[in-house]
Amino acid sequence: MRVSHKALAPLSSLILLASCAATSAPISPTALALTTPLASPLAATPAPTASLTPVAPPEMAPAAATSTSYVPAFAPEPLAAPQRGYYDRDRRPDGPTAPHEEGRYTRPVSGRATFHFGGRRLDDSFKPTEEPGVFGVSINSVGSNRLGVEGGFQFAYDEERDVQIAGLGRSDLELSQAEIFLGLRAELTDGPVRPYLGVGGTWINTETRVRNGGDTGRQDSNDFGMYAQGGLEFDLTDTFFLGVNYRQTFDLSYDVDGTRFDGDYRQVTVSLGLSF
Repeated sequence: MRVSHKALAPLSSLILLASCAATSAPISPTALALTTPLASPLAATPAPTASLTPVAPPEMAPAAATSTSYVPAFAPEPLAAPQRGYYDRDRRPDGPTAPHEEGRYTRPVSGRATFHFGGRRLDDSFKPTEEPGVFGVSINSVGSNRLGVEGGFQFAYDEERDVQIAGLGRSDLELSQAEIFLGLRAELTDGPVRPYLGVGGTWINTETRVRNGGDTGRQDSNDFGMYAQGGLEFDLTDTFFLGVNYRQTFDLSYDVDGTRFDGDYRQVTVSLGLSF
């Protein structure tokens, strides 16, 4: 059995005191010090104890707020303002819309130029040249409310060879008319098929020539009147279209040697035009 030196230290002190008492010898301080128990290094250093105090975790910096919304790298351009135009198909019921919206959109136009080909019917007093052929050009603007100004010119021509003319015998007869007009035109609908109406004033020059052998007689007359017209146009592409037109004049006359004849006409033409 092991005996701790701490337990033997008091016993050593007693034996030393008893021996000194028997011999009447004084106790040396050095001898007494040797009997004093030595302090253990392990006893001097207290054993570490585990701390049960809870330690708070270090504070975490708050996470940056995240957003699922997309922020574009550049500001988008604003949508174009609605423009007036036409749809060949998928046309919205509430009317023309801006080009960026759905549907096949034909560009809006500011005007049209039209070439007319056809014929007119004059009063019987112009026989046998009462049905001349006609060529004309017209230009019209197209406003936001489909109302615009139109203007143009027309030329009509007819001739008859070797006809019997009272007092002159067999002769050649020619008739030509030059006309300039200006008025208003309204397109009734938007779309690839457009009915329209027009009304305005016109100035017309009428000239007749009679050739009998080497002799030529000539008569001409100028007059102002009114016209009214209506027609229908059909878009072939965004630029080109075909059309038909009916036109009638009012209050025109033809003066020959002081005698006035009815100068009004009724006219039908087909047309080819372009929008711009």
